[in-house]
Amino acid sequence: MLPQRLKILRKQNNWTQLVTATKLNIPRGTYAHYEIGKRQPDYGTLSNIADLYNVSIDYLIGRTDNCTPIGQVKKTKGIDEQINDLLKQLEENTTLNNSSLDEETKRILIKMLNTTKEIVQNTNKRNNNRFI
Repeated sequence: MLPQRLKILRKQNNWTQLVTATKLNIPRGTYAHYEIGKRQPDYGTLSNIADLYNVSIDYLIGRTDNCTPIGQVKKTKGIDEQINDLLKQLEENTTLNNSSLDEETKRILIKMLNTTKEIVQNTNKRNNNRFI
């Protein structure tokens, strides 16, 4: 499985064997032997290959068809970050989601979001103090 996956990943990146080997800091012939199955990379090289292609080692060796590296989770914004984004949008624009805002409505929304942000921060502090 490893030889096929190496070849597929290399071609997806439009790299030659020489370019790939250079990126891995190994001889081209060594990399070529990995692709045809004559040699197996050591653990360090296998890890470097996984990092280079941003895939998991399990994917490279055929234990899974999911190429996403283990532990790589798409980071989502927390509530406080989302509130900051809304505050920034309100402060920079006179519209929110394509709706016009008069100054009074804008002021009320900013005040409400700031209050909500304080509540979130205080809740986070309380929760963090529970485990200290």
